[in-house]
Amino acid sequence: MLARGLALWGGGYLLTGVVPSRFDRAMSRANARRHARLHGRRIDELAAEMRHRLGPGDWRAAAADNVAMSLDEGLGRIRALHSGGWKPTIAIEGLHHLEAALEAENGVILWRMSSASSPIAKIALSRAGHPLVHLSHPRHGHSRWQGTYWVKHIPRWYATAENRFLAERVKLTRRGNYQYLRVLLDRLAENQVVSIMGDSNEGRQNVPVDILGETRALATGAPSLARRSGCVLLTSYTVFEGAQRYRVIIDPPIPVEQSDSRDAVARKAIVEYGRRLEEHIRKNPASWRGWEKARSLPIV
Repeated sequence: MLARGLALWGGGYLLTGVVPSRFDRAMSRANARRHARLHGRRIDELAAEMRHRLGPGDWRAAAADNVAMSLDEGLGRIRALHSGGWKPTIAIEGLHHLEAALEAENGVILWRMSSASSPIAKIALSRAGHPLVHLSHPRHGHSRWQGTYWVKHIPRWYATAENRFLAERVKLTRRGNYQYLRVLLDRLAENQVVSIMGDSNEGRQNVPVDILGETRALATGAPSLARRSGCVLLTSYTVFEGAQRYRVIIDPPIPVEQSDSRDAVARKAIVEYGRRLEEHIRKNPASWRGWEKARSLPIV
């Protein structure tokens, strides 16, 4: 697995060093077609999971798009290792919600959902003039990514597609050390946009919520931080619209009542987050990264 992962990154780096970025869309489409031929049965299994969770229908096209999305991201992350960087086409829907929130000058939390390609929202907001301060898990890029185990240096390569577009990456610290929290509060006081993933990792305190018939424990950090800082809390979902094309959706604010207790604020906010997440998944199922079968697909 290690040799295979290194070979894919090395081969991809050499290829993208020779082939201009204007051909990325064609390369991504060709890679998706090749993968569909090689792993059609696995895509059928993913379609069956979607059918089980979403109801009757032909979900194979959505399953194939979900796989194509992962391949598209892989190409983009490798392209980002070159000086020209990754240049996907991205539209933003609901940017006015974020810009209106910034007018209050208390900062904004963009409570993101595990959808499409992780760097896309960071690229889009940077282009819009609002680079994100992103709260990151300390092992970002170290965990298994689409069937390949990365080694010491690959997490740094993996994050290159994101880092050049961030205002700052703030890493979670070990239990009992809340330095990261002080940094986030300072950035919100400076009226910056803080990015927090809402459905990818459990936190130190969690609230259970039902999503597509499955109970998930979501961390209370984002709404608790919004209550403490007085900032606006927005949710966001990214949609894969085809090779090298994406759309970032920014939803209206989730109300955070300062008069409510921290626990009450967290419960209400997480229930609403779960409702919005399920609504987005049903509208754009191919873009959700939470399908269990998708995690086991060999992206090569």
